[in-house]
Amino acid sequence: MKKSQLLQSLTVVATMAILGLGAQQVHADDLGKTSVGEFTVTAGNLQLDQVPDFNFGSTDIATLSKGTTLKYSDSDAGAKSNTLSVSDYRGASTSDWNLTAKLSNFENGTSTVSGTIALHTTGNNGVTAASDTINSAATTVWTSAQAGTKGVGSASATVNNDTVLTTAANSAINGGTYDSTVTWTLGNTSATSAD
Repeated sequence: MKKSQLLQSLTVVATMAILGLGAQQVHADDLGKTSVGEFTVTAGNLQLDQVPDFNFGSTDIATLSKGTTLKYSDSDAGAKSNTLSVSDYRGASTSDWNLTAKLSNFENGTSTVSGTIALHTTGNNGVTAASDTINSAATTVWTSAQAGTKGVGSASATVNNDTVLTTAANSAINGGTYDSTVTWTLGNTSATSAD
């Protein structure tokens, strides 16, 4: 009887081995797998958020006719802006920009006065200030390298009282208010353009 059971057991083991039902081999791939985690980031924009207005107070015809220098005062700005602000959220690979400014003649009816603005600002939060002379040709007054936006931030600078308007001598002037237009243009100077 014992021989018969032993023979049956050996037969079962041999049959399992033939059929491949024995112990399976374990592969390293069966013990560990990898999966993916991801998210999507939407690039933002390069934007000129705010530009300053300039009020240079008042003068008289005798002084203006010879050419003069008028100081900017933020107290003269009243409710108007005295802040220059740029935001750039396009991403680090498209982080370069420059800001130019151009000044038209000051006009009062048919009377015109040419001038230049020596722009001086105070950078906010460690930002290098924007500065240069604004005249009738577009002049770069601020860059991304100075502002430190790096494609992932914003920067602002405040016009300070060192800013002055210098006018040329002019004999064809009248009493009244002279206005000029300052045209600010923010340009993408990155090698790769953000769409």
